Amino acid sequence: MHPWSLHGVSEDELKDGFRRLKAVLPEREWKIVEYGPNDSKSRTLELTADLRTEPFSLNAELWVSSATAGTEKDPKILLNLTSGCFRAPTGTTLDQEF
Repeated sequence: MHPWSLHGVSEDELKDGFRRLKAVLPEREWKIVEYGPNDSKSRTLELTADLRTEPFSLNAELWVSSATAGTEKDPKILLNLTSGCFRAPTGTTLDQEF
């Protein structure tokens, strides 16, 4: 898993960015498999997408102020990219970069 976050911009910019993410991913070979408030107490907006051509999955969460979350002190978009398991061919040296 590769976690990232985007912060340091206004909540409106984060919301716009999250909307763009949802709109652009399908144009770039990603299938949205889940979108909406999650089951947490704060009902954080969450998006999960799978890459159609490779075994990768992206999960994004929009952490902004809301009636259910209250005031968010550090608004952000959290991103986690997960890769499927790969097996190296027999004889592959695994102590170098690929």
